[in-house]
Amino acid sequence: MDEMAGNSKHHLPLTAVCNSDDLRSLPTVTHELAAQKLLVESQQKRISQLEHRDDERTRQLEMTAKDLQCKNEEIVRLLSVILTQRREKEVILREVYHRVKNNLQVMESLLKMKSRSLADTPAREALDTSMQRIRVMGMVHEHLYQTPDLGGVSLLAYLDGLIDCAIAEHARKPGEIKFQLDVEEISLTLDAAIPFGLLMHELLSNCFEHGLPKERTGEIHVSLRHTANGVRMVVKDNGAGLPKGFDPARSKTMGLKLAKGLAHQLGGTLTFSSNHGCQVQSDFTRLLEQVKTEFPAIAQRLAASKHPPLPTQYPALRLSE
Repeated sequence: MDEMAGNSKHHLPLTAVCNSDDLRSLPTVTHELAAQKLLVESQQKRISQLEHRDDERTRQLEMTAKDLQCKNEEIVRLLSVILTQRREKEVILREVYHRVKNNLQVMESLLKMKSRSLADTPAREALDTSMQRIRVMGMVHEHLYQTPDLGGVSLLAYLDGLIDCAIAEHARKPGEIKFQLDVEEISLTLDAAIPFGLLMHELLSNCFEHGLPKERTGEIHVSLRHTANGVRMVVKDNGAGLPKGFDPARSKTMGLKLAKGLAHQLGGTLTFSSNHGCQVQSDFTRLLEQVKTEFPAIAQRLAASKHPPLPTQYPALRLSE
């Protein structure tokens, strides 16, 4: 009996089991399991959607990459064509500049032959002056086809040649006339180089012929510096100075008329002064405009830095053959 009583404690009736707290929470557990199942299914669906989206984006990126690769190959091909055409253009331009220089030399030679047949008259002097001006223009084309990028003429190199020509034309010995240069480097285009060279040739010729004639030593100072309004040019000598009563506005000489016209072409006006010699000054506004327009990198570099002046003593000058 006692054993049966003990067993009865362990084998409760079904109603007692159904009324227990553990079985009463079964619906809650079932609901939670169902909610978790729905959550898992929702997450799996979301993951599937993300994977599908990633696959689609990957496919689009692969197509875009292929398109970009094709476009890059086309760009490389076009750049190769452009580079080839540019090299061909440079070759043609160099040939053109070289032929123009040669043609100008032929013209100079023809004038020289004619000049030798004339007596020492004003006609011969006019031919000699014309030859000198043709030589100045030929130097521009010679410098152009020798530059690496055909971008422009180096002002320093061009001025060096102009000084040598002036010394040779007036039969002066090296060292007889000393030059002092205070010049910034400027790259001149063809349109600017020719009027600048002709103008500088006229001014140097005036220094040799009127300020420092033969058998007279002296100095010529040439300054070309950037200013706020352009490029300022100063050419002066320590010679005899301007004649008394000199008025550039009334002068009718061919050289002075040409110099005034060339200065106007460069956007400047010549001003003359006489103080222990002759000084000519002008501000070339159009020269700065062409530097800014056609050579922006050079203009920015020149504007950002102050160039130190060149050595005051010009190196040994050469006489042309």
